[in-house]
Amino acid sequence: MPKFKAVLFDLDGTLIDSEFFHFECWNEILEEHGVKLTYEDWLKNYAGIPMPANAKSLTEKYGIVTLLEETINKRENLTLERFKTKDVILMPYVTTILDFFIKKS
Repeated sequence: MPKFKAVLFDLDGTLIDSEFFHFECWNEILEEHGVKLTYEDWLKNYAGIPMPANAKSLTEKYGIVTLLEETINKRENLTLERFKTKDVILMPYVTTILDFFIKKS
């Protein structure tokens, strides 16, 4: 097998299981407006959707009166803060795969 010069991975959903993290962040924001999503609802309707589209959809669905840009900024800031304070779960076999490529480099 040839030596690798580079291996590229997408982070979100490939190396880390971030869906529950995103779900918790949105619920933290929505809680201020008396709204709470179930994880089933999150997975069915919002998982894998770009954040600005989710911001628009959620504010419209729940009648949250705020500027879309304000909601997006709030969500981005919360994400950065939570990445500092919460653990994100690795996808299955990530360490095995990364170890494989490290040994082959």
